[in-house]
Amino acid sequence: MNALLLSALLLALASGSPPAEPPARPPGGGGVGGGSATLRAPARRALEDEVAALLRRDERLAVAALWSDSVPAGASQALGGPALGAFAEAAAGRRREGVRLRMLRSTLTVVSLRRLRQGGVELRARWRQELEPASLDGAPLGWPLALEEDAELLLRRLPGSGRLVVWKVELLR
Repeated sequence: MNALLLSALLLALASGSPPAEPPARPPGGGGVGGGSATLRAPARRALEDEVAALLRRDERLAVAALWSDSVPAGASQALGGPALGAFAEAAAGRRREGVRLRMLRSTLTVVSLRRLRQGGVELRARWRQELEPASLDGAPLGWPLALEEDAELLLRRLPGSGRLVVWKVELLR
């Protein structure tokens, strides 16, 4: 079951239950750190808003995927590269196990946000989640699980569209 939960967390990336709330801003109100001194306040705010919008899109996808055990249509609008592969793999694993996960509660806090070259973004986040495992027919399987995880996310801009997507997620111990 622990591997299943880790898969769920990877899948969830920025999961939560609707209505989605924007991630909390890092302490100090800034949010863009490490080498971002040249970013003026409007550029920093625009980047933070773009990241918040991406995490809200990803959150909606994750909630749907945790329950349906499939990759929702439009997943490539918020995910790409290894993150999209991990998302699909986690859904397939839960489907094989015959388990769904219902998101009861979720809080995402962005701890740090750093702009990278070529428009990418690296962020660290902390998730506090309460998940309820259920069988494929929706019947609860035991008690809800409270989880807290830290992760580092790499966001990349897709060539051509310039759209920002979650590219890689690494759980931190």
